[in-house]
Amino acid sequence: MEINEDKLYDELLEVRRKLIRNQSTNNIRKYYPVFEQLNYTLAQITGFAVDPKDILYRNVDELNDDIRLQNKKQILEYFNRAITEGDPLYFLFMSFNDILKESNYIPLINDNIPFYNETQAREMILTYFKQFGDKIYNIAKSYLDGRVSINIDLDPGTGGSFMNNYANELGYILIKYGEFNAASISAIVHEIGHAIDNSLFVYPQQKELSLSNQFLIEVPSTFFEINFLQYLIENNIDVKGAQYCLADRIFILRRLSDEYEKFYNLSDGLITEDRCIVDPTTDEVIDLDGAILYGYGYLFSLNLCELFKEDKNLAMKKLINLICSRKEITILESIESLGFDEDEFLSLKRPKDNIKKFIKKYNEGFNIYE
Repeated sequence: MEINEDKLYDELLEVRRKLIRNQSTNNIRKYYPVFEQLNYTLAQITGFAVDPKDILYRNVDELNDDIRLQNKKQILEYFNRAITEGDPLYFLFMSFNDILKESNYIPLINDNIPFYNETQAREMILTYFKQFGDKIYNIAKSYLDGRVSINIDLDPGTGGSFMNNYANELGYILIKYGEFNAASISAIVHEIGHAIDNSLFVYPQQKELSLSNQFLIEVPSTFFEINFLQYLIENNIDVKGAQYCLADRIFILRRLSDEYEKFYNLSDGLITEDRCIVDPTTDEVIDLDGAILYGYGYLFSLNLCELFKEDKNLAMKKLINLICSRKEITILESIESLGFDEDEFLSLKRPKDNIKKFIKKYNEGFNIYE
């Protein structure tokens, strides 16, 4: 899988022109990160990048002060919402941990999983997305046809990255893995979930989510990721690989739960620009942003995937409605919009039995060792 370099370069220059034509703070805050992302993508796949020094001609110090002020306001809004709407995520994490305790969860890791060639990986992805209709299928296909690049040097702990492009409906997907297995393929599906979100919600409505409106931004991507892994198991396509990946998500959720509990129980803390919390008594850095985004993402998706098993069309309708309305509603209103009773959703009542069955198999080693 390779990105079309000519198309990427043309889109990068278009974003550069948008920045040069309009030097307002809002325009620079919107498009300069896009320029940096596209430029980084170009550098990763070609070894060359566009020199940014001639883009900004207004007073850079004044500009940086304006941007820092706006960023500070958004971070304060984010932190305030994390406090005022923190209970739903706390209860979701508590319910998840109760399931682990009831299941005698034992963290085992075995990555002895099958590998595939690019043609096989592409076919797996497209066959999966075909069930969602032409619109979503065509979005997935458009990315596989020149907007995905693998074996990219990304930050530690990052399996993939969706590079948004507000100047264009389509962005780019970067994947760190150099080979195709359930881990790398599900990472591509996860990022295509972001691409679907962008094509259905962000670009057509020209909406920019503020930091405080991003709490559910990982729900579309994690839904397609978890649903894809369940699809691999249910259709006997790659049971071992999918089980390994799902077990890894359980491990991640348990770690994020620990991070969020530290934040939830804190009486005082310092918030950083990357939305972490520093405990002033110990100087420990708490990954608040990761706990919120991926906590809500995976725990919402566990509920949604159960709804999908019961009624695929209803589940997709609810997911699309959630994607398109999340800027205007609270977390509890989002839960209600999915048709769930609040207690049922926060207790993980619907997915509970299937999670426990999965962990039972997980504790037995998935028969991977046979």
